Amino acid sequence: MFWSLLFACETPDDGAPVGVDETGLERDGCWVPATLASPTTIEEAFDLIDALPGGPSVDVPCVLEALQRPLHVELTMDTLSAQPAASPRSPRIFIRNAGLTLSVVPEGAGRPLLEFAEHQPSGLSIKAELHFPVEQPLDRRIAFERVISEQVTIGTLCGLCHWDETEVADGVFASIPLRPTATTLVALEDLEAEWRSCERAVEPDRCAMLDALFDHGPVVHSPFPLDYPTIYDQ
Repeated sequence: MFWSLLFACETPDDGAPVGVDETGLERDGCWVPATLASPTTIEEAFDLIDALPGGPSVDVPCVLEALQRPLHVELTMDTLSAQPAASPRSPRIFIRNAGLTLSVVPEGAGRPLLEFAEHQPSGLSIKAELHFPVEQPLDRRIAFERVISEQVTIGTLCGLCHWDETEVADGVFASIPLRPTATTLVALEDLEAEWRSCERAVEPDRCAMLDALFDHGPVVHSPFPLDYPTIYDQ
């Protein structure tokens, strides 16, 4: 909605998006102003997505590229999730901002998905999901509607694993946040090695996700708090 105030965009010959920032400098790639690059709520993440250049549709790597560095991540090879890891070489990647956790996977059925968990003072977290590519501007209700479960009378698919689910607004649900079990964790240096050895002509989509993660500034390990339960603690 404030697109024209933030920056003007055009598409160069190579197809890469170009933005012009508030100072008048041209910025290549998937970029947003610094005020949008560290979302701490789901709505702020939506604002970031709507501000990305190169629309009218954007993909998951573009969102990752735009996030402020350093990225704080935890990695799991757990396959028991609505967004399962494909393998240890393509784990589920949790990006842990203050107040908001995002998750992606480099390949497999969950690759088109961006998952959101917004942390609440109650100790619960609001869950939402987008399937990419998405059109700009976002229909923001879709992210909450996508996780609604048809298997229960009321609630979300997330509530099948994350207990104490509560409706905190109309069609918006929060539940207990979980941390990965220790036996499923993947070392950050192992994933960085996968990025460096990625064969872009053979696995372009997987490599694009890893490039978006590692090629735009520091990435650091950030484990979940130990007082978060695991799925086996219920």
